[in-house]
Amino acid sequence: MNTLDRHVLSTAFTRWAMVLFIGVFLIMLGDFIGNMGIYIRAMRNHHTDYMLEYFLLRFPEFMAIWLPLSAAAAGLLTAAPMLRQGTLVALMAAGVAPWRVFLSLLALAVGIGLLGLVLKDQIIPRVAPEASLTRSRMEGKLARDQEQPRAVGWHDGTHFWSAQYALPDSVVYRNIAVFDAQGSRHASTMLIADALSWTDGHWQLTNAAVVGEETEPYVVLPLCRVEEVGLTLAGDPDELASRLKLDTHKTSDELLVANASMAWGMIALRIAFGMLPLLCLLAALPGFIRLEGRSGIGTMIGKALIMTLIPLGMFWLVSRLLIANGTNALPSCILGFGTLLVVGLWRWFVMRM
Repeated sequence: MNTLDRHVLSTAFTRWAMVLFIGVFLIMLGDFIGNMGIYIRAMRNHHTDYMLEYFLLRFPEFMAIWLPLSAAAAGLLTAAPMLRQGTLVALMAAGVAPWRVFLSLLALAVGIGLLGLVLKDQIIPRVAPEASLTRSRMEGKLARDQEQPRAVGWHDGTHFWSAQYALPDSVVYRNIAVFDAQGSRHASTMLIADALSWTDGHWQLTNAAVVGEETEPYVVLPLCRVEEVGLTLAGDPDELASRLKLDTHKTSDELLVANASMAWGMIALRIAFGMLPLLCLLAALPGFIRLEGRSGIGTMIGKALIMTLIPLGMFWLVSRLLIANGTNALPSCILGFGTLLVVGLWRWFVMRM
């Protein structure tokens, strides 16, 4: 790395850290103002510890919101003084192309993208459920060690299982119903039970009512293993709890292990989010480097930031497509973001003043 690259990279990194700090602070301040009633009530009820914990758990999400624009803003704030002071003109007169001057910015944008990918794929899915629980405790809806029960359902082999009251992390499943997944889930009920539990390395049912043929009465078993009623339930409690997580709360490896229907679409969307800092920089900087813009730097920065709406809009469109139809998200990500990357790199390497 030569002196020019070190100078541009160090300057850009300093600008990026400043922009990131200001942006995250403003997002947190906006969240605090928008939910001020909840926070004031929490402080009045001596739940300040919950409030601080909630902000710490939400911090990765706040950071991820601002990461794409922070890369473009850092690049523009690095290039603006060089353009205004004539440094770029001097470098071009020495035979250095504009794209070569800012080449180290691409490395910074890739690094920011990797940070965004880690946040989206590994950190936010893990802390988001805890943040939701902390908010409920802060609002007084849950006690300190209490969890939020929910209804769950899952396929296992040729059967569909459901539990109306479930705390997967605590291995609590109540009001169990098992249906034949091949037929109507209402007309072909095979079993209902009060609870499903894990004992001595086996799944057990409590007060299981096994439904026979239409001409035969059902049989009630006070306590039995799943295998004793002709059913199977693969995995231990940890594996089942991982399968029952919401897809948005699963990391990539958990999505693939669970064979989620939208696994590849969600993974592609997270990779696309990691590409956003680079795409925003490629969209903003080439049009900003204009000799005639030296007298109107503010206007040029505004126009450049508007260009960043193209990759951001593409990401929003693909994310909506994933919600509507997960099977179309993967090819849409490849086509849309691949096109943006090719066009952005072309604009970068033909950059002229």
